[in-house]
Amino acid sequence: MLSQEDIAEQSDKWYMRSLYYAVLKRNTSLMGRFPYAYQVGIQKGISVFVIYEILCRTAYLHITDYKLYDGHSDGLDSTYLYQYFPHPLIHAILDNDPYNDKIEERYNPHTCWKGNNGEEESAYDKDQSSNGVSETERCNHGTKKKFQCGDIKRDHRLPDKQPDQSDSDESPGESYQFTYLDELVIAYLLGNKLTISRENIISFALQSNNYVYKMMPMIIYILMDYYQSYFKEERVTEM
Repeated sequence: MLSQEDIAEQSDKWYMRSLYYAVLKRNTSLMGRFPYAYQVGIQKGISVFVIYEILCRTAYLHITDYKLYDGHSDGLDSTYLYQYFPHPLIHAILDNDPYNDKIEERYNPHTCWKGNNGEEESAYDKDQSSNGVSETERCNHGTKKKFQCGDIKRDHRLPDKQPDQSDSDESPGESYQFTYLDELVIAYLLGNKLTISRENIISFALQSNNYVYKMMPMIIYILMDYYQSYFKEERVTEM
């Protein structure tokens, strides 16, 4: 049993919506579509890391059913949010599981955002456009007060900075490359046949990085469950 090294902050709530819980229960009904995380210093005064003055941080989860944009992150500074698990991996599971998912759109696109889906143009915008003022100038320097990108950011970045979508799984021209570990998790949760490759698993197990650190416990659990399934007593249906 490992002792809790930090003060739990809604950890039970987020854990039940995580990929870990889905694998443990082999059920994706509670899994959140967009798992994010952010790091903070360890708050627990009696943590061994604090006592021995080991400088490190801990990760807090923030899981939503909608994509978070830069400057629109429910009070969190989205500058420091990152994908806790690759979103394409999560979507590959949720898009093919037996549950109907409602993909929420929490924030309406604005004219100064990337990927504008056709926000209705106001009379002010039309007037400024006719005067040769660019869309960016209207958004940032218009005399009429309107919502600007970054209005609610705590670090008060310049409003002409567009939302950071560099880590988006929807960026044009970029596609996420699924790893062998991803494929094992996807197959397990979707009930597909598992093709076990000892060589591929070992090649990942010998690596030391955050991705392997998060994935390998699930892979070990899946392999154990897969192995034990060979020895489960078959149910006999009485005629």
